[in-house]
Amino acid sequence: MKELKPTGGALAHYRISVTNRDTEFNCKPGQSLLHAMESSARKAIPVGCRCGGCGLCRIRVVEGRYDSKRMSRAHVSEADEACGRVLACRIFPHSDLVIECDFGQATGSGQYNNNEE
Repeated sequence: MKELKPTGGALAHYRISVTNRDTEFNCKPGQSLLHAMESSARKAIPVGCRCGGCGLCRIRVVEGRYDSKRMSRAHVSEADEACGRVLACRIFPHSDLVIECDFGQATGSGQYNNNEE
């Protein structure tokens, strides 16, 4: 008898949808979102230092669950983080995610110089 694999919590990957770049890629459990994008050869998010210090990979999580590692407050303020703005190199999905890439220029306050919202 063939054994059925469980669904839900036993997924082999999560689906990441980048709404403002019209692209998707998969992310394995325990893998950072930025690493998953690079592994899939997608170019939806800018890549910088890969360790949370430069702020280049800043995104906004629109929908989904994730854990995050420490991020530089120079690039992501507590208010930003509360609104879903995080660094892709420092988050680890726990569900499918819908994100928006933020290509604005960072200022010292963690705010971006672009015309959003």
